[in-house]
Amino acid sequence: MEKVLFQFSKWFVGILFIFSGLIKANDPLGFGYKLQEYFEVFHISFLNDWATAIANLL
Repeated sequence: MEKVLFQFSKWFVGILFIFSGLIKANDPLGFGYKLQEYFEVFHISFLNDWATAIANLL
């Protein structure tokens, strides 16, 4: 039972990360806005001007 739960968890997390990456790749402008929020939280707001470029690069 424990092995089945572990396998399910691995697949679920993997699919979740792939889905999240596809959503971010589909909307780089929205991802840029999200990066600006992350930059403010981590006190590196000097990168705000580059957020959209970073989103496109990623």
